[in-house]
Amino acid sequence: MYFKRGMVANIQFFIYPFIRDYPVLRDYYRAINFQFLLGDLEAYTRQGGTQFPQFFQRLYAAYFGLLASHFRIGSLPSQKRLGELTGPIEFSDLFHSGQGRHLVHDELGVTLNSQAVLDLFMTQPLPDDSAPKQRWWHKKTTAPVQPAVTETATKRILRLLRHPNEQLTGKMTATEYRELQTFAANRDFSPHPWLRQLTPELKDQPAAYVESVAYRLPGLTTEQEQALWRKCEQSGNASRVLLDFWFTHELAPQDSAPYLMSSARTDNRFSVLLVARLLRMRGLSAADQTEALRITNFFGSFHVRHHQMNAEIAGYILARYLYFIEQGQPVEKSTVVQAKYVFERFFPTGFDAFEQLVGQRPEELATLFDTEIDRLRVAKKGGARQRVVEMALEVTHDPKYWTQLEKRFNGKYPRYERAYRYSVAQGLLVPSPATLTD
Repeated sequence: MYFKRGMVANIQFFIYPFIRDYPVLRDYYRAINFQFLLGDLEAYTRQGGTQFPQFFQRLYAAYFGLLASHFRIGSLPSQKRLGELTGPIEFSDLFHSGQGRHLVHDELGVTLNSQAVLDLFMTQPLPDDSAPKQRWWHKKTTAPVQPAVTETATKRILRLLRHPNEQLTGKMTATEYRELQTFAANRDFSPHPWLRQLTPELKDQPAAYVESVAYRLPGLTTEQEQALWRKCEQSGNASRVLLDFWFTHELAPQDSAPYLMSSARTDNRFSVLLVARLLRMRGLSAADQTEALRITNFFGSFHVRHHQMNAEIAGYILARYLYFIEQGQPVEKSTVVQAKYVFERFFPTGFDAFEQLVGQRPEELATLFDTEIDRLRVAKKGGARQRVVEMALEVTHDPKYWTQLEKRFNGKYPRYERAYRYSVAQGLLVPSPATLTD
């Protein structure tokens, strides 16, 4: 969780032991916006580019060494679909497809489809390698001699791998960063802003902290917290353990984010819904608000693009929409698109009126929803009516919609019901009793 910019979940989940022990990897993610380079380096190398920053060379030497020492590369396609490997494999070859589909470029970068391509790259000879002398008693061999590599970057990487030192995996130096700035100005290397702005002098953090950085779970006694951490360690699915714990304990809204955020990041619909409600009711810290906005927008956009919609997805999309309205901020275009799709699925004639009323005459929203709910009641469309009641409750927070919705609870979907009962009890969906009294 040290990195919150441009890093996908599968990297976040597994990166920590590597950035802890290999500062070169840590500084790569801190300094490089790698999404811009995924396509640009393919174009650069296909057009004959062979010059790379020293930091990149050191980074990839460490990366290839980690692959060789910690992993065994399998093949997603059938081995029969992979062609022959031919040397030499230069460093520039590793940024685009080639070698008989052993290297395949896509929107995520280049996939190594076999262990063989890594082994061949790492074992190929350098020009200054001395060939073993052929003695008279040796049998003559017809094995082909592997051509030596020619690119400067390839040679340096192979020498780093064969003679590693303490500098190989160390942090980025100021000299390396200045060279990266030079490459960032080279439009042939990449026309996009892939280098983050850092101070020229990269300094280590102090070893002693002013206060503890231990992650705390709020709302628990020390004994409860320790027991829950042990359960997380033993489970293999800490996000699920934290969410299950939250569902079975009455934790206050201000204490809920640490139990919900990790599962929200993995698209648990109840977690995303509850985080969105906490966001709208300003029950999150500044950092959690930023993360909640990112999570709700990412999964809302994802499900709308894939034409997926249910009560929970609709709920967090509408909660996000109302967050912007109630904060006096312009509603993001992506959120408007998502909310419009919610109405297309559950209330096809209502979005234009909703969009006009929500910012100007919110007191009339209940009338808009009531008209559609009555129409569906007469038409005896119970399932469709429930979806509109849920929308009305999410938007207006009017207790009468909770009364209508609660009547439809039958125990068949316990987490759905629990998410709503908690939100009502804690004032996230209807005004709390204290608010009504005031």
